[in-house]
Amino acid sequence: MNLLPLQLAPVIPMSIISQEIAISMDVLTAHDRSKVMASIPSRNTKPEIAVRKLTHRMGYRFRLHAKNLPGRPDMVFRSRSKVIFVHGCFWHSHKNCKNFRPPKSNQDYWAPKLKRNAERDVEVERKLRKMGWASMVVWECEVSDTKSIRDRIRHFLDGCAVGRENTRVEAQGAFSSLTFNSIIPDETAAIDWFESKRWPNGRHCPHCGSSATVEVSSHKPHPYRCRDCRGYFSTKTGTAMKSSKLSVRQWLFAIYLMSSTKSGLTSSQLAQELGIGQGAAWRLGQKIRKAWNESSLFPLS
Repeated sequence: MNLLPLQLAPVIPMSIISQEIAISMDVLTAHDRSKVMASIPSRNTKPEIAVRKLTHRMGYRFRLHAKNLPGRPDMVFRSRSKVIFVHGCFWHSHKNCKNFRPPKSNQDYWAPKLKRNAERDVEVERKLRKMGWASMVVWECEVSDTKSIRDRIRHFLDGCAVGRENTRVEAQGAFSSLTFNSIIPDETAAIDWFESKRWPNGRHCPHCGSSATVEVSSHKPHPYRCRDCRGYFSTKTGTAMKSSKLSVRQWLFAIYLMSSTKSGLTSSQLAQELGIGQGAAWRLGQKIRKAWNESSLFPLS
């Protein structure tokens, strides 16, 4: 039996020593080993439960282990047509991972088994994509990095679905997520951008349609005045933003966030992104959805 020298034991991790001993002293029969392997759970593992709790705290709701989907995904987001798998690094052969060390004994059994698992993962992802579902994999070794996992999950779930066309705002050449802040850095820029889309041929009175308007900067919150009907108005007048205390930039950012997802954001998520109360975020979402259904209420519908 070729064990490690005893003088090296104090400086070598116990996991490595245990593995060396296990390789050198395999006392289990084939039947006993099969029973031990069968006792290892394939669902509701500690990494999976940790990811589920984190995702739930983020405000997302999901189903577990859907039987009607390939691979029975660990977390299913039906409204978004997206799934998340939580893979063990050993069982799914996570390459370049410290937790994946191919067994040195009984390679005739382990090599083809691990290879089949990896091939099955690729096939499951292909079938899901063909059905219109997007998939994401969280590896066991990544679970401890909560911030990174949270960012990945939010980006995955709030991003565009597989094969989804450009969003309503992006389809009009408005802006992408990478350039939003550079194009609309503040409220003044937001108003200028919005007015250029609403009145491409010059400012018009939303009350009577006249182009004879003047700016009255001292008359806030309605800094424009129509010379024909003598009515005052602002950028928001005649749109879904009328009477809203939220800024134009907040409205534009909310529209972008909602149109960038397949089913929109929850009110708690929208509130977090905009820095407002959940009740205000819920009402904002309702107004935007109504404006999309009634195009006359909102120029960007």
